Amino acid sequence: MPSSARIFFLLLCVLLFETACSGHRQTTGPISLSARSKITQFNDTTFFSYIGTMTAAKSSMYVWGGKTNKLYHLNRRLKLLGTLGSTGKGPGEFTSLRDMSFVNDSLYAYDPAQAKILVYDNKNDFVRGIGLPDNSGWRMAVDSRSHIFLPTPDRSHPITELNAHGHIIRAFGQNTVGKNSFHFRRNLRMLIIQNNKLISVPLTEPFIKTYSLKGQLLYKTPIDRPDIHKLISLVQKQNGGNSASGVNIKKGNGSTHPQVHSLSPLFSDAAIHKNNLYLLVRAVWGKANLNKKFTLLLDYRLQNNGKVVYKRTFKLFRANHQHPLLGEKLIAPGDHTLIVFNETKSEEALLVFKDPQI
Repeated sequence: MPSSARIFFLLLCVLLFETACSGHRQTTGPISLSARSKITQFNDTTFFSYIGTMTAAKSSMYVWGGKTNKLYHLNRRLKLLGTLGSTGKGPGEFTSLRDMSFVNDSLYAYDPAQAKILVYDNKNDFVRGIGLPDNSGWRMAVDSRSHIFLPTPDRSHPITELNAHGHIIRAFGQNTVGKNSFHFRRNLRMLIIQNNKLISVPLTEPFIKTYSLKGQLLYKTPIDRPDIHKLISLVQKQNGGNSASGVNIKKGNGSTHPQVHSLSPLFSDAAIHKNNLYLLVRAVWGKANLNKKFTLLLDYRLQNNGKVVYKRTFKLFRANHQHPLLGEKLIAPGDHTLIVFNETKSEEALLVFKDPQI
């Protein structure tokens, strides 16, 4: 090869290398996403106010309004298809809803106040109720056998499995702190079932655990993204550090119970679409100054063996890069769509984002 050609080839290699490195550097930080659209009401007369919980179905979604205490059925464009259930204590009625899952063409809605799960078919007709042993559960996941997985933070194990009739099968997992701790709520988990795997994400701790549906731990994945290092330290400090000790408070009858302290969450919600696991992260509002308020969306890939691998981080904005949001709830209903409930002092709205790289 002539010397001039060799020099040109070397320069070209250097240029390509620098370009590749530059492109890599651009993708290591959060990717900015602005909302494509938003709604503050489902039609001209139906305002939803605060969203307590929501879940995606096959081609639609369900949303429970915590202030109106109504369960709404929407299509993927957030158009109202109808309402279901009603307030009360009878069949098909609920007093409040804490979580929902859509499995086997049926909607499972968890009413903790009445310690029961209501099941509606794909025509939104009430099918049956499942009585639970007590109301100690928090969030919920349901598998294809209609087995129910509840986070139970004040028990010896943070996850309890029940059968389709509400009878306890097993409890498993390791608590973050002792069940009698002031800070026992740190044992709270968000649970998602995908590909016959149970994904467990603590509200306050920076890791993801993957279990088999028999309760066997398959993987523990630490969340060590530099974007949230400061937030992780702050949340742990506010929640009482890493101590697993417990302190009991005596009741009048001589028994004891843990004193309940407020919880500073690291994650406000989690959702999955296909094998993309999304974790919604927000700054601790009103409790500390992190210089800039933000909501991040961490995107992980769930592999077939249950291992969870980090992909990228999104930074979410209401309209443009000058308007951050306070992300409360999240669902990923499909079609590259991510829907976030945003609550601020001036507005409560559902915001629609598009993931450009699913």
